[in-house]
Amino acid sequence: MIRSARAADLEALLAMESSLFGQGAWSRASLAGELDEPQHWLAVAPIHGPPRGYISLRCVVDEAELLRVGVHSDFQRQGLARMLIQAGIAWAGERGAQRIFLEVSALNTPARALYMSCGFEPCGLRKGYYSPGVDALLLAKPLGPRP
Repeated sequence: MIRSARAADLEALLAMESSLFGQGAWSRASLAGELDEPQHWLAVAPIHGPPRGYISLRCVVDEAELLRVGVHSDFQRQGLARMLIQAGIAWAGERGAQRIFLEVSALNTPARALYMSCGFEPCGLRKGYYSPGVDALLLAKPLGPRP
């Protein structure tokens, strides 16, 4: 059900980005760039046709970063984000990542709860990272043996 994104998915991804992230939405060029980067994975969950959810990650050496996860509003709270995150964790692990990181708004309680239920733990804070002055929580999940 989850597959790598293709150029044909860009319109659906742009629409979700705009509705989910407003002015913070990624541009067409940003999304298209994700398709061509070997260290990045942009994946989609097509349900009855177009993508209804997506995830973006990058993996460099032994660390991965979950950059974005989004689910169309009509398909939220149905487990799709969790499936995307689990697929992203598997992708990072297959590439040798020992840990996966992400940042989330301190005010985004549902996302924080989802990430923590997937095994992410707080590991830092970026004060005032989001405007206007909202902190970003840094979360990490170990994927390999702990040092």
